[in-house]
Amino acid sequence: MEKLELQIQEQLKVLVPKAKNIELRATVSDSSYAIEFIAEVDGKKMQCYDMADNGLIDEDELNRILAEISHDIRKDASYKKGEVNKLSFTF
Repeated sequence: MEKLELQIQEQLKVLVPKAKNIELRATVSDSSYAIEFIAEVDGKKMQCYDMADNGLIDEDELNRILAEISHDIRKDASYKKGEVNKLSFTF
């Protein structure tokens, strides 16, 4: 899982380079996913969708990266097919 977490960290750093204290939560199954993160940007904690709504990040890019993260989670050796897989970490 450590390699996966590092990979996700790099993806989010590209999306939100000024972000600090990122908290990621992901719930991924074989056919669906729900992923969100909360980060501190310029001293203010914001949820990723609020960042998109406020123009801090591009919504299409956010959706692309979250879909990519779900794909990466499904490819990871720790992923359990047929189950709801949960992942959360802070960096």
